[in-house]
Amino acid sequence: MPIHTIYLDKENSSSHFRRVRDSLRIYGQLLKFSAVSFSSFLVDYGLFTLLTVMLPSTLQGIAAANVVSRVLSGGFNYMMNCRFVFHEKGNKKTAADYFLLALVILVLNSIVLQGLLVFLRIPVYPAKIMTECILFLLSWIIQKKIIFQKKGDIRKVQKMW
Repeated sequence: MPIHTIYLDKENSSSHFRRVRDSLRIYGQLLKFSAVSFSSFLVDYGLFTLLTVMLPSTLQGIAAANVVSRVLSGGFNYMMNCRFVFHEKGNKKTAADYFLLALVILVLNSIVLQGLLVFLRIPVYPAKIMTECILFLLSWIIQKKIIFQKKGDIRKVQKMW
């Protein structure tokens, strides 16, 4: 079916969408989240690498390195997301929600990492990168839709569940 466009006057007879500027406004938050996540990944991966060199090369040593690096990079990630991505001042509720998410992600991170190491026999450093990539999208969705949601978006989240 054809859709007819009705313009109110000749001055309104074309699109006012600015491709670059408006696209950046639309995707800007996701791009900032990606940049913060990547910097947090660098903190996490750097600490993980350092700790795996210092700790025994056992599954327990790798798990300990993973937990410590995730906890420290998680604190960094929360502060950066509050300030640069979601423009929140950070409060007890968002901090508690974020660290609950971080705990869930840590558990999933450890399970996926151990699974890649043991069952698929992927070397430890590529396995760590694969694990982080797998959990990135889950973290974005939960932070955007639940933890750092805008005040008027609560009904949307309630309908989602």
